[in-house]
Amino acid sequence: MKKEQRAVLQLLAGEDGHGQQVLEKVHVFVLEQADHYEVMQTPLLIRGLAKGDIIEVNSQLDKAFKLVKHSGNLAVRVFRKTEIEAGRQS
Repeated sequence: MKKEQRAVLQLLAGEDGHGQQVLEKVHVFVLEQADHYEVMQTPLLIRGLAKGDIIEVNSQLDKAFKLVKHSGNLAVRVFRKTEIEAGRQS
């Protein structure tokens, strides 16, 4: 069950070309079970995570997370070298 409390977690999205951590701010609902959160919106950079997924973060100092339950939502990322409008056909 969701609590009314919301939070923003900084989660590990990967590493950049220099080996530095890349963090993404993820808006979540704080759940009653300790260290469990429901993702409010699909992150841009974090793979395998979508709106409604339940995650566990053992410590807010630890930027890694564990996926507890998929919501069933699918996140699709689209990248193009040209503008999206330029590639659209009527």
